[in-house]
Amino acid sequence: MDSILSRDQVSTEPGAIHLPLLEKSRDEVESEARWQLGPDDPDLAEALRAVVHCGLMGQSEYWLSRTLAWMAADEVVLFAGLLREIALGQRGSQASQHAAKQLLKESGLWSTGHRRPS
Repeated sequence: MDSILSRDQVSTEPGAIHLPLLEKSRDEVESEARWQLGPDDPDLAEALRAVVHCGLMGQSEYWLSRTLAWMAADEVVLFAGLLREIALGQRGSQASQHAAKQLLKESGLWSTGHRRPS
């Protein structure tokens, strides 16, 4: 059976297998999960943070850009360090760098004093 994910889209990190969730709207994923989760199931926010972390840390520009578009405000604060690395051009495309910077600005976590390393 062929995999629906290419090799560069799959990571061995926790949450990597769930990266395709990023292709659905955040509201849709949360709604479906809440409908299926029971009182003894793990915290949904924790599981979604694992997906976001994996998307931000991965080598795939596709998943990085999807993750940046999918993040919730509390996750921007939680992952501010990684977003700052992306915004400063340490990885990701120019579009992803701008998206990361915008998320930080919207959360009040970006100042004009941030500059790219020389």
